[in-house]
Amino acid sequence: MNRATLVATTLGSLLLAVACRPDPANRVESTDPLGGKVIFGDVVSYTGFGSHRTASKGDLQTSSWLADELRSAGFEVELQGWTLDQFELADCTVGIGDSEIECFPFWLPMSLDDGGVAAEAVRVTPETGKEFLKGRIAFMDAATVGGGHFNLGVSEMILGSGAVGAVYVVASDTGEVVAQNVTPPFDRHPLPIPAVIVGQKDETPLLRAAENHDEIRLRVDGGLVEGAEAFNVVGRLDRGPRWIVVSTPTSGWFECGGERGPGVALWLAVDGKGQSVKVTPHVPPGEVRALYLAGKRYAHHLRETADAFIDELRVRSRSVGWLEQHPNRSIEDETGSSDKQLADMAHYA
Repeated sequence: MNRATLVATTLGSLLLAVACRPDPANRVESTDPLGGKVIFGDVVSYTGFGSHRTASKGDLQTSSWLADELRSAGFEVELQGWTLDQFELADCTVGIGDSEIECFPFWLPMSLDDGGVAAEAVRVTPETGKEFLKGRIAFMDAATVGGGHFNLGVSEMILGSGAVGAVYVVASDTGEVVAQNVTPPFDRHPLPIPAVIVGQKDETPLLRAAENHDEIRLRVDGGLVEGAEAFNVVGRLDRGPRWIVVSTPTSGWFECGGERGPGVALWLAVDGKGQSVKVTPHVPPGEVRALYLAGKRYAHHLRETADAFIDELRVRSRSVGWLEQHPNRSIEDETGSSDKQLADMAHYA
């Protein structure tokens, strides 16, 4: 792809994002930027963009929306484009007999557009030898996998066993699919076998099939999009010599209304509305930096972005307050550096 084509594609994507955003007329109006109606209205707007998978249509629409919100509040806005090889998922199922079970692939997935793979299923436990998996589909139940995972990857034992596929059940309170973050080295190239995650509510028939060594089918339809482009949104509001940084991730596997929506709404309440930072008595005057990260599920991108941002802090030698808008996670989970470490590095300057 030449430069002209790349520029045209990027502009086209952003124009599409502007055209397809939710109608601003549906937004709840209020004079209080931290009022419940305003915040909930922003959650609704965010969810209305659909899937927030990095570089997807919904992700691009969200970036454009947030950039416009910051501009309307007087921020100087920069859209930082970055590229990745992204998989465009069309369908993902596990088949047993005449039934199909919904699932979600480990990322980056191997495409099986030729009809998928069918093989004998075998239950994997800590005692299972890898020689027993050759030519079969490995199945790991919730008792073996456990729950509370966000960075679970396909085990090296399974990948090196000659298995033709893998099915994991991750335990959860809802019984639904718990998608996992991308784990190296498969953030940069696809997995060598199809590997999927099934919700705990669908575990029973799969466990029975694995114990009986029945045949099951895996299907992962889609294709790799090389050089897909996503955007970080960085806003700057000059209010004095110090820095106040407010950041949030907004991309995710699905619509993420509950997981991302509240953090994005609070981010807008503090940044996009402008008034909150200006009138809060205990916040000293300072240059407000609003940082939106589009590569939430790609740990290497978050580390690189955070490193570059911290390097700039060192060069500028300014004292900083850093507020991460995330409902239940710390920066340490995403970058390998704790909130305190980031603050220490900022203040070190």
